[in-house]
Amino acid sequence: MGLIMAILLGVAISGIILLWQRYPILGLIVGTSMFVTLLTAIFVGTTIPFIMDFLGFDPALALGFLHNYNYRYYRTFYIFLYGFNYD
Repeated sequence: MGLIMAILLGVAISGIILLWQRYPILGLIVGTSMFVTLLTAIFVGTTIPFIMDFLGFDPALALGFLHNYNYRYYRTFYIFLYGFNYD
């Protein structure tokens, strides 16, 4: 379900930017960034609580780590993708 959501949102964002800005590279960059960010958030958000539960910790304690990780990863990946297309 998460993979389908990531694909649909990435394609939707790419399409919106393509129609709005008429700049296909920007749509590709933002759509790809959204896709990878959602996949990473879904993967990390499901595995870290299971690992913490397995280790005997409260899985709710992972929320701060997950939020911080997702935010930093998204910003870094977006800047990384934009750097390849910077004129």
